[in-house]
Amino acid sequence: MSQSLPAQDPNAQINLLRQQLILAQVRIMELEDQNTSFSEQIAENETLLKSAQQLADAKLDEVRHLTGVLATAQGQIEHQQQQQHDLQQSLAETQAALASIQDRLRVAEQAALSAENELARIKSSRLWRWTRWLRQPEDRTPPATP
Repeated sequence: MSQSLPAQDPNAQINLLRQQLILAQVRIMELEDQNTSFSEQIAENETLLKSAQQLADAKLDEVRHLTGVLATAQGQIEHQQQQQHDLQQSLAETQAALASIQDRLRVAEQAALSAENELARIKSSRLWRWTRWLRQPEDRTPPATP
């Protein structure tokens, strides 16, 4: 169904067709310019998308690496916490043993002090002085009695 032109002057019809042709050509050029602009934008967007994908891939690799580092660090922390717990237990046991030894040492010191006091008491007695000659091997002669 073609549109029929009104019955006019053939020159007028030709001029009208020329005008329509020029308008159509201008529209085609505008569409070509838009197409070129869109093609440039698409190319730029594809470049940006490619860069973003590379960056995302790099960040994913970094996340994988850091996840491994984190897991390793957490393992080390758990191991060190276990070591700390073991050392604290060992320290508590050592402190208990030290307290026991100190108690026994106090008892032994008290016994030694008591023995020294008893020895001092014995040495200061008359009996000790009178029997001194028995304890000295070079002088086994009894003292003269008064």
